[in-house]
Amino acid sequence: MAMTKPHYSAAEKNVINEARSVEGLRPEKGYNLTFEVKLTADAFGWKDIQVFLMAKVGKKGKYKWKKVKLEQGQNNASPDGKQLLSIDVPNDTTDMNTLHFGLYEVWSGKWKGGLEIYNAKVTEA
Repeated sequence: MAMTKPHYSAAEKNVINEARSVEGLRPEKGYNLTFEVKLTADAFGWKDIQVFLMAKVGKKGKYKWKKVKLEQGQNNASPDGKQLLSIDVPNDTTDMNTLHFGLYEVWSGKWKGGLEIYNAKVTEA
């Protein structure tokens, strides 16, 4: 997979909050969430940092999360399925057709730089 110019580059103190939403989910279906990111060769502050994929269905849904590991200098997309988050859409609600999701790191309090976010993918499982 060829990487293009990043949509977002993080060089901020103690926060990554790349949040998005997708509408049109189908009830009783599962969805997979991945982010295509890269730590540049001169990235700093990421060693031993926990980054989280988080998602919820609907405004009142409960967040589901998964820790992901970022490797310096590598494309951190998830084609092997090891770093994806799966979430199911329940059938019994009216506001559950929107998936709210993001990639977060807000707890370390450390300066970081060199994270490039290229894409976020939501696919039906």
